[in-house]
Amino acid sequence: MTVLPRTRAEDREFRAQLRRVSVRWRQILEQPNARRPRDPPEVYETTAEGPQVTKEGYRLIWIRSSQKAGQDAEARTRALHAAEAELVALGARLNRGRWRRRCAIRQAARTILKRHRVEPLVRTALHAETRVRVGHLRRGRPRAGDPVREERRAWYRLEFAPDIRQPSLGSVRNVGSEESQELVRGRSTPDVVPRRWCRSYSRSGS
Repeated sequence: MTVLPRTRAEDREFRAQLRRVSVRWRQILEQPNARRPRDPPEVYETTAEGPQVTKEGYRLIWIRSSQKAGQDAEARTRALHAAEAELVALGARLNRGRWRRRCAIRQAARTILKRHRVEPLVRTALHAETRVRVGHLRRGRPRAGDPVREERRAWYRLEFAPDIRQPSLGSVRNVGSEESQELVRGRSTPDVVPRRWCRSYSRSGS
């Protein structure tokens, strides 16, 4: 008996199935928590869903541990908090230097989510508006009738929020706000979470 490596195709297939549909689990064992006797007992469950044999023909048994689920939820919470802090910092730097370019902002946001392994759990949106700045071509005090030049530039604002379509977020509901996976190209996305969860960041100024 051995643990199926996460790199196996059978593991990826079952995880994808868990994200798509609800799987029925059946309890097979309950025992006291050996490390923390006052904590709830450890519960083990199994399911008949998912691949039943490996490509080599070995039997597969899927087991879910309540203790491991709790540990995973705590790890996700820490990762989401860390990603949120970095996205906030990124939003504060927008519209200056390299952060005036859409592609640089999109790549930075994706890198943050990928580094903390929260890409499926967070949704982001990059909003752009056009701001116009009028400059006088003649030096000195502006006068009526002086020639002017209009300078148009994009002004970016980053929003992010938890992806409530992911079932795993039920165990990390205390995480503030995020938004992920694909940054929208120059247009707003519809709200996917209640507004109180959403955050929007952009450096103030003109």
